[in-house]
Amino acid sequence: MTLGPDDVGVVVPARHAAGTLPRAVSSALAEGVGAVAIAVDPTDQPTASVAARVAEHDARISVVDNPGGATPTGLNIAIAALPHRVVARLDAHAAFRSGYVRAALTALEGQGAAVVGGLQRSTATSPVGRATATAMGTWLGSGGASHRTGTVAGPSETAYLGVFRRDWLDRVGGYDPSLARNQDYEICHRIRRAGGLVWFSPAMEATHEPRDTWTELAAQYHDFGRWKRHVMATAPGSIQPRQLAAPALVVGLAGSMLMARRRPRPAAVVPMAWLLAIGAAATTAEAVDGSPLTRADRARVGGALGVMHLAWGTGFWRGGRGRGR
Repeated sequence: MTLGPDDVGVVVPARHAAGTLPRAVSSALAEGVGAVAIAVDPTDQPTASVAARVAEHDARISVVDNPGGATPTGLNIAIAALPHRVVARLDAHAAFRSGYVRAALTALEGQGAAVVGGLQRSTATSPVGRATATAMGTWLGSGGASHRTGTVAGPSETAYLGVFRRDWLDRVGGYDPSLARNQDYEICHRIRRAGGLVWFSPAMEATHEPRDTWTELAAQYHDFGRWKRHVMATAPGSIQPRQLAAPALVVGLAGSMLMARRRPRPAAVVPMAWLLAIGAAATTAEAVDGSPLTRADRARVGGALGVMHLAWGTGFWRGGRGRGR
């Protein structure tokens, strides 16, 4: 039986999202989906109030309680509240671009995939947010991830947000409730290990808002690194060599500091190579909105790359579990 948009249920874990939730939900409804389930921590009054108000305007929208506000728990609760054959994840700080759902269904049926994902299009207005969005689109900031810079459809390690066949979600047991970060990567790893196909389609695009301050960016990427270490410990086969670049950089920089007094020239190799790579990436970077980049803009792009690398790498070596969102 051919799948249509009304066969799709959208799950939205919402936390501290009073300002962005209406846009996210509207983008899903505009795709003609069958239903939207919003999972909200009842103690997050601003978001809960907005969710309730949004639900009043369309019978397809429901709100489910997610005590504590943990993202994977909210996703699982929202999934359980929907009967649909296809489940699409949408974060409250993101939005589907037009044609997202139909492109997803085409990929699911055409490729026989278990889950499909598309491109993450970062949008921002603040100087730091714009620099971060631009940095994410560079070869040094994307790490080769297809959802950041991919242009060719094909098998993938993970799916940004993810549109799943319901039977595959049931087969692997849904999202791991212990993970505040890296849920997408980890569930796709389990699907691939179970024989399912994870597919990337550049025809699917969703927007995403990066952090607006250096402190928030550093905290986010530090948590990414910590949770990646956790995922690596629980699922060793999921790690990819490129994901060890930032941890290796941190080790190299620490070693350079120890060598600096006795062997200054060799000690300068790693930091100089890293700074030159950042400079090259910032110089060739293109703004996500196509606007020209000033010298100050490119300096901020370089700063964003530096923060992302160091925060991710130190978070990885710190290990344990990060804060989550």
